Amino acid sequence: MEKALRYTRIALVLLTALVCLLLCWQAVDIYQAGNAPENFSAPGVRIHPVWSREIVGERLGALSPVLILWGIAVLVCIALKLTVPKQEKLSCPPREMLHLLKTRVHPLPADAAKLEQRRRTAWMAAIAVSVLCAIPCAVYLVQGSHFADRDLEKTMGAMLLALLPWLLIAFAALLAASLYESSSIRREVALMQKAPKSAPAPIDRPSKSPVPVQAAVLAVSLVLILLGIYNGGAWDVLVKAVNICTECIGLG
Repeated sequence: MEKALRYTRIALVLLTALVCLLLCWQAVDIYQAGNAPENFSAPGVRIHPVWSREIVGERLGALSPVLILWGIAVLVCIALKLTVPKQEKLSCPPREMLHLLKTRVHPLPADAAKLEQRRRTAWMAAIAVSVLCAIPCAVYLVQGSHFADRDLEKTMGAMLLALLPWLLIAFAALLAASLYESSSIRREVALMQKAPKSAPAPIDRPSKSPVPVQAAVLAVSLVLILLGIYNGGAWDVLVKAVNICTECIGLG
């Protein structure tokens, strides 16, 4: 039962990712069809709306086999979870448990050291993929010609089509590294629990400072603000603010 539950969870994760990709693809296809030149009349008015209940219902109907299969996987996973006996939970999270075991196991098992090295390699690879994906995104954002059109919907749609694939690749790489790290830590905890223990040593818990994270968020925010000013986004914000004040609120 435990193996069946594990395989069902893996299948559910893959089906969930597939459903998300298919929904994103349908949304992009609906947007492109609604903004295609043949959907505009001579005066520039859309013949059919971009989004409607009928259009979305038709697209969801086309995806119904995958959605039904995903729902079945969810139900099977819940049923198996109820039938599998509950395992004894660890007294603390796996990462803290690993830290505690490392203070009592000397020397560390060779397999445990290999697992730790593989986790570092996985994260380095994920970060490298994310940096490579950020390069084309930055190149697109710094080109003012991509934001010359004042049609905000068209501009944002083109930007999403250009950036979304790179963002999805970076997200997938970071997610894969995180999942691998979680699985690797659990395997290392199991190895360390079987290793001979020494006398307990005083635990020196490192204090986690939020300053590096805050500094990174601030740096990214400043970069995005400067990119927005460079590509004309500040002007769009000013125009919208003026329109809100003069049209909606009625100050004009």
